[in-house]
Amino acid sequence: MDRPILPTLLIATDTWELVYDYNRILVPRGIRTAPHPLNHRLLTRVREHQPVAILLDFSAAERDHGLFLLDALRHDPRTAACPVLVMLDDPVAYTAVTDRAYPHVRAQLKPVSAELLLLLVGEYVPTPPPLLPRNDPALLMHADD
Repeated sequence: MDRPILPTLLIATDTWELVYDYNRILVPRGIRTAPHPLNHRLLTRVREHQPVAILLDFSAAERDHGLFLLDALRHDPRTAACPVLVMLDDPVAYTAVTDRAYPHVRAQLKPVSAELLLLLVGEYVPTPPPLLPRNDPALLMHADD
């Protein structure tokens, strides 16, 4: 029995170490991810691939660009309904995101624990049930056994 193919969580950041850290937590739980840099092609990628949600992570140094991309995602009718989880290490950017009061956007200050990350992502991305081991007796039993 294989796991079902799940919709993709798009991870948008310019810090590839963060992609690795997010994947280290999310992928073993069956969450399918796809990385994307913080650039103008993000809008096209979201339009074409329609991810189930976007994890947008930007630092204080990327604040203006990150907020520009968030604004563009919310104002484009083809991407406005896609949920965005914005992970920030900058209180000023956090305030800027929450002041916008966009629907389908949640801001979270970092650091976050693995448990909190899974909880936040789980609001948007379904996780498959764990697979039973192939030699599990439950797989071999019939209803009338």
